[in-house]
Amino acid sequence: MSFEGLDEMMKKLERLDKDTKQVTEEALTKAHEIVTAKAEAAVRQLPAGGRYSRGDTAASLQRTPRIKWSGSEASVEVGFNIRKGGLPSIFMMYGTPRYMKVQAMYDAFYGSQTEGEVINAEKEIFLNAIGEIE
Repeated sequence: MSFEGLDEMMKKLERLDKDTKQVTEEALTKAHEIVTAKAEAAVRQLPAGGRYSRGDTAASLQRTPRIKWSGSEASVEVGFNIRKGGLPSIFMMYGTPRYMKVQAMYDAFYGSQTEGEVINAEKEIFLNAIGEIE
């Protein structure tokens, strides 16, 4: 999570004696929800007669956010668990010499629209916590 004004918002939260960890986790959870919803929609539209949309690839989508803290930095993993059958998702996102990439899959993770939605949602959560919007 990184957007213009984040540092100032964190400082305001600290001055207001708000729980910055809780607000950060809420923002990361929302980001996870946005990306996961787009990835699920992309999986449902996959080629090969639905083979990947019903099998291990679909099941490997990480639907539960797990926020990890390392000092003052937090992260949340989104996407497919490679060890649990998500390897084909990489080939679908980027394509192979024989198959074109699935644009919806790529856009779910790297698209500018997804990035914009995530940033706007995170900003809104921080602004709500500061009390600048209701």
